Amino acid sequence: MKSYKKILAAVMAAAMLFSIAGCSKNDSSSESSGSTSDSAAETTDNSEVQTGDSSASDDSAAAETVIAEEYFDSTPVGDSDTVVMSINGNDITLAEYRYYFLNIKSSYDYGDNSYWNGESYESDEGEMVSAEQAADDKLAALKEQVLTYLKNNYTVESFAASNNVSLSDDEVEKAKKQYSDDVEKYKAENSFSDDDWKNYLDSIYCTEDLYQKSVIRQNLEYKTIRTLYEDDFKENVLSNYVMAKHILFATNNPQYDEKEIPEGATDEEIADITEQNEKLKEEATEKLKKEKRAIAEEVLAKAKNGEDFDELIAEYNEDPGETPNDDGKYDGYLFTTGEMVEEFETAAFALGIDEISDIVETDYGYHIIKRVDISDKYLEDNIVDIMMTNDTYYQKYSTAVKELIDTVDIQYNDDVYDKINIMSLTWWK
Repeated sequence: MKSYKKILAAVMAAAMLFSIAGCSKNDSSSESSGSTSDSAAETTDNSEVQTGDSSASDDSAAAETVIAEEYFDSTPVGDSDTVVMSINGNDITLAEYRYYFLNIKSSYDYGDNSYWNGESYESDEGEMVSAEQAADDKLAALKEQVLTYLKNNYTVESFAASNNVSLSDDEVEKAKKQYSDDVEKYKAENSFSDDDWKNYLDSIYCTEDLYQKSVIRQNLEYKTIRTLYEDDFKENVLSNYVMAKHILFATNNPQYDEKEIPEGATDEEIADITEQNEKLKEEATEKLKKEKRAIAEEVLAKAKNGEDFDELIAEYNEDPGETPNDDGKYDGYLFTTGEMVEEFETAAFALGIDEISDIVETDYGYHIIKRVDISDKYLEDNIVDIMMTNDTYYQKYSTAVKELIDTVDIQYNDDVYDKINIMSLTWWK
């Protein structure tokens, strides 16, 4: 697995927002659910920042509207180092707050500030809510989600501390070097200049310092998970996993000339054309399967005769998810029961180490599978990801972290926090 992809996931995680409630400055609260860190974020239901139901207003009275860009004060609230709040004694600067605020905001409005306009409506209790209050409520809900995200991050740090886990100075420096090396690699592979990279960070409202901080936090989280669960996982669970690489000859996308249904076609004509298309697809599928089966048999013979399996993967494989490492070799997939299609799983579990299967057919096509040993290096690089895709260990960790969320200590810089809105956050060059 390419490490820079993991690192980039840390800075890009704000684009994958999660739904997990927390306490706002106004002491509102709700049930908490969701993931435990930037790297495990889930998509938020955009209805969460919608407040009230404007459709409930009296049709006889026109709803009033306030324009967000005019209603909210656009005066900048500070510079990048201005402290917005502290969480468990950690200062949250405006640069860090802005990163989450604007990424969450853009996931709702897609750059259109009219989303934040306020429109008066009648509440479920029959009371009229003003347009100004409706706009304020939308903003408050947005700030609530930002706060929840920040609380979640710093709870991860508190959880590590509560279990006597921390990064040594050497581990922090290693994380910084890992960040630097992986960014340079990403820039090289994408032909990014230094300015291109800076522009990319600007486009997601990020800074080098914030990015690096996110990488260090991710390393701390990984160390915590390993400290708490790795020995138990290796002793009691890892034996239930299989690692296998394969060559796929895909048969699930046959090409054929589909007949179009003309406008105004009768039900009978539609049924007839549909039947013709189904027959065409069936014929194309059978032809494709015959062709791919013949190729698979040729490749199977090569594999059984000792040809390099990784080279055969590189030449013939049609599984886009199976990618090579930097050395051109393939790790394959590590999985346990219930994670692969049944035919593939059954065949893989039946193999011995370094044994190659006969041709296995699934809905995806024909497979030649080679079971391989789970290497120490692979485990070292991927053990946290493996454990966090295991429901038991994911639930252990996420539950433990959530229990601390409501205990965080939050201190606000009221002069700054109260002035934050969709118009008042600026970029600092």
